Amino acid sequence: MDWLELLTDRSARRWLRRMESRLESGWAALSRRPDVQQQFRAHLAAVTDAVRCEDELVPRPEPVTPLVLLASHGYEVFQEADRRGWKPPEHEAQWTPGEWYGLRLLACYWLASEVRRGPPMPPIITLADPGEQPTPLGRGLPPPTEGEGRRRQA
Repeated sequence: MDWLELLTDRSARRWLRRMESRLESGWAALSRRPDVQQQFRAHLAAVTDAVRCEDELVPRPEPVTPLVLLASHGYEVFQEADRRGWKPPEHEAQWTPGEWYGLRLLACYWLASEVRRGPPMPPIITLADPGEQPTPLGRGLPPPTEGEGRRRQA
């Protein structure tokens, strides 16, 4: 990895981390709400497909990393949301399966956390039962099933 890739990845990671902190209530909703989880899986698949298509179809003088492509997609989603006056829900209860912008941004972050040098998953934990040990949110949601898309490995 050359210095330009290191810098662009660092910038992508920083933007994703700033966005992740604004979506904190979404991680809590995602860890506890099956209806939100189901819609989130659809966003995972859609982001995966969008980033794959952009990588394959958009000519670039220099290749970019998957992390940069995911951050770029998230940034475009955020710009559109901002133009429409969207604000992230402040409380877990405000998250619904119809929270399109928020779920799309969470999906960008989730997928970015899975690529090499990606940002870490947030420290929020979920407890399935009071007697169970806490598990990190990143391990608490199963991957999309066949037909819901595939995760890009980098």
